[in-house]
Amino acid sequence: MLLKRASTGANVKKLQTRLGLTANGIFGAETEEKVKPWQAQNGLLADGIVGNATWIKLFPQLPADDRWIRLKGVFPSK
Repeated sequence: MLLKRASTGANVKKLQTRLGLTANGIFGAETEEKVKPWQAQNGLLADGIVGNATWIKLFPQLPADDRWIRLKGVFPSK
């Protein structure tokens, strides 16, 4: 999972909804500026980029299997 400025799509809408923003599916300046303080308040690097660590903290209710799917590509395949 990697969402940053200029990312688009359903996961951006989920992120925006979770942050209380209008969910237009476009990761722009407003979304980035909402992500940064959220990351800082949750002990993450406040860079405005939503990687796996930010996503998992934003959505802790996801089943563990979904978390591993989102991490695909981070760990080498066997």
